[in-house]
Amino acid sequence: MRFVLAGVFCVFLSWGALAADPKPIMVAVGEEFEVVLDSPSGADRQWLLSKPLDESLLKQAGRQYRNQPVSNAPARRCEALRYKAVAKGKAELHLKFASLFEKDQSSVRKTNFVVVITQAGVGSAK
Repeated sequence: MRFVLAGVFCVFLSWGALAADPKPIMVAVGEEFEVVLDSPSGADRQWLLSKPLDESLLKQAGRQYRNQPVSNAPARRCEALRYKAVAKGKAELHLKFASLFEKDQSSVRKTNFVVVITQAGVGSAK
């Protein structure tokens, strides 16, 4: 099984939506990939799905916290979300950085990714 890393470094998101949509993540059926996002420590927040995942195309395969180096700065805490492509198609990941326990979600950070899944052996990551 091939593993595709969708984010080599943490994506540092400001509060609110991203200014521009990120490039699509290209993977083949059977591949796993990671989306790596900034996840400040000391809060009870984590990256959560803000819309249900289309499990006919993608399955969540894991979550890991790690410290990513940043040039001329202390390492940043990141959250790596791992997914596995299970069928050909186009899926969307809608994510929010929020608490499971907060009722007021007005200040959550959000981001979206498009995942294009090709037949096995045809996908590539950019």
